[in-house]
Amino acid sequence: MYSLRNENEQAPDGFTWHSDPGHAWLEVSYLEHPDALTCATGWGYVDMSRGLIYLEEDSEAPRFFALHPAAVNNFRVIRYYSSDAPLRGLARNLEHVGQVTA
Repeated sequence: MYSLRNENEQAPDGFTWHSDPGHAWLEVSYLEHPDALTCATGWGYVDMSRGLIYLEEDSEAPRFFALHPAAVNNFRVIRYYSSDAPLRGLARNLEHVGQVTA
């Protein structure tokens, strides 16, 4: 289960951060932002059925922010999980980037 620790009412259409005790990921629609796929290093995850890539906080999300500087503070919510985030069960993003057609 997760708890919402921060809702940014200034960015109702902003991005969502997912965080668990070990890591955090930025949720990005690669249908809206196809260049997010170029940020994949294999440390994040991808949900091809929903068109989402989860960019790992240390290297992938900063790459995305370099491409989209306005996104740095454009987050809608941060979801904190008390144990492993469910997205950890998804495929690693690098494995499927070549198969994704945006």
